[in-house]
Amino acid sequence: MTRQPNGVILDMLERIPSGNEKEKKDALRHVIQEVILYGFSKTDFFDRAAFCGGTAIRLFHRLPRFSEDLDFSLISPDKSFRLSDYFEMIDSVLRSYDFSFTIEEKQKIFDSGVRTAYVTGNAKELVLWFFPDGGNVYMASNEKIRIKLKVSVNPPPGATCELLRSPLPAMHYTRVYDLPSLFAGKIAAILMRSSHGGGPDGQKRFQNRDKGRDLYDYLYLLSRDTHVNMDFLNSSLTSRGYIGEDFALTRDSLMELLEKRFKEIRYDTAKDDVRGFLRSADEIEDWDSDFFVSVTRDFLK
Repeated sequence: MTRQPNGVILDMLERIPSGNEKEKKDALRHVIQEVILYGFSKTDFFDRAAFCGGTAIRLFHRLPRFSEDLDFSLISPDKSFRLSDYFEMIDSVLRSYDFSFTIEEKQKIFDSGVRTAYVTGNAKELVLWFFPDGGNVYMASNEKIRIKLKVSVNPPPGATCELLRSPLPAMHYTRVYDLPSLFAGKIAAILMRSSHGGGPDGQKRFQNRDKGRDLYDYLYLLSRDTHVNMDFLNSSLTSRGYIGEDFALTRDSLMELLEKRFKEIRYDTAKDDVRGFLRSADEIEDWDSDFFVSVTRDFLK
């Protein structure tokens, strides 16, 4: 009997549009992310950590864009945390669903407070195995599918979480930041990526990038009337030095910070960052400072 691809994975892939080569690779990444989460759930990982970031919004709250990384944050700070302790289970679960991957932790020269690893497999082999009737595949034989895992081991306090059920690839639970905490995380990322000075005191704080993915996620959560976890946002901004301990973070002062930030963003750069993660780029063509200020005034809760 000829060996067939895993039926559970084929069923999962059928839920995801996958017409062209890029969509096939994105669909595989999506399913691999879900399998990795299932692997983590078979350990004590979600007793210690919570899922956060853009992929959490996509998988649990239907964010309509693709996302690459799996971001997590420990519930309580623990600089001794080792992501490699979970590699054996992740590898075992991936292999049980016909995925052959390597898992490697990124070694950093200094402790940034983030543990990072990469789950890597051969893209062409995976596409041909799970899409045998997909037609010609014009990708290099050494092209990779890579999922980045990131765990913040020294998170600011104040985030709140919920335990959410996932039916695939098998029933399991994932600890996830709730929507107000996810929203606070996105707002903090937008503010702290300032390219023209940073916080209210004018000091540069964070990476000099304008990430359109954060802006897209911000608009999505804003459109859903999501409230902001202000305690978590305040501790996030304070712990990174964006605001001082004596700064009064209120709805009005947050609006002022966002207005200032929206006026300095390079929107061409931001659009380029997110365009490859969307099925249609039409929804971002109107992006400019006036647009973001206007929608924020209308909807920020």
